[in-house]
Amino acid sequence: MPFVLWLTFLFGAVLYFLGTRRLIVVSAILLSTGIVLSFVFAVGEVYIYSDTYRRAVFVFGDSVTTLLIFNFLYAFATKKTWLSALTLTAIFMSGGKISLLLLLIMMAVFILIKKQGKERFVLAAQFSGLSLGCVLIYAALMHASLQLMEHPLFISLRENIKQVIAHEYALPDHRTACHHLNLVGCIEQQSERAILQRYYSSLGGLWMTLQGGYRGQSYPNSNERFADLMVAANPWGMNDRYKLTRAQWLSIGAVQNPYLRFGSGYGPWLMLAQIGVFLAIGYIAWRNLRVGESDEAAIFSIYFLVLILFNQTQPWLVSMSWILVLLGLCTSHIVVTALLRRNQIPSFWQPFWERHLVVR
Repeated sequence: MPFVLWLTFLFGAVLYFLGTRRLIVVSAILLSTGIVLSFVFAVGEVYIYSDTYRRAVFVFGDSVTTLLIFNFLYAFATKKTWLSALTLTAIFMSGGKISLLLLLIMMAVFILIKKQGKERFVLAAQFSGLSLGCVLIYAALMHASLQLMEHPLFISLRENIKQVIAHEYALPDHRTACHHLNLVGCIEQQSERAILQRYYSSLGGLWMTLQGGYRGQSYPNSNERFADLMVAANPWGMNDRYKLTRAQWLSIGAVQNPYLRFGSGYGPWLMLAQIGVFLAIGYIAWRNLRVGESDEAAIFSIYFLVLILFNQTQPWLVSMSWILVLLGLCTSHIVVTALLRRNQIPSFWQPFWERHLVVR
């Protein structure tokens, strides 16, 4: 049974009652600052595709952009302009295509739930202006980084940052496939490759799920073991049909759809039960939004709904996933808000930091 996975979710649910506002602000500053430093000084995990496009996630991993979306929604909803600019700049610098799409969907929902058209227009204009400003910051820092890369002071600062994080990283990954393309061409090429990889891994994950799942030690939990299984099993003749080699499966590395990743380990019935739980919580979140939840209170419901429905390319449904922790935190808000609205629990269950919010 996925005990550690559910414990990860429960950990996030408990965090909701331990000063959520402070956690959101502190995490936003730490994550965003780390990414900006990683982007400018090319330290940590950095992918340099061309002179106009790079991605930096520092030491946080690819899921950090999705986490930062929640930080940005909070900052934007609470009108913290400086924090909004910092987090949105970090989102552009960490730059996952799917995460950027999720951000646009969440912002669209956040704006559309406003009842007055004028207020919607103002919010849309604010987000557009902020996005343009952050893109300009991205371009300016990229240019400065390229110009100063060989400067002694720049090199010294870069080495100092490495010492602070107490880890000796290899040189940034220069992905040369984009060096002869402009920014738009580079993003298109990388997007096409990402879509195909996720399609292949989803088919492989579906086959593993229908086999009953690979539990415990039998699960292919490394790139090599996953590639070996896919080559040996050749599910539904995929390798022949799509000309897939072991090197390509190694590059794919794992099942990337979150639900099929779960199902590939635990089988179809437990996967369907897990999806059912998320959909039930999502229904409560949708009800909260329908009755008028907005602004700061709405971001928990919006984030939860959009992520479980549209984030089908990041394997967030795994143990020790910070995205799953955040979903647990959102769940506490969704359930507590719904129960308070029905007067089914005492008001003291509402965390002290948000008692000023109106529960309709």
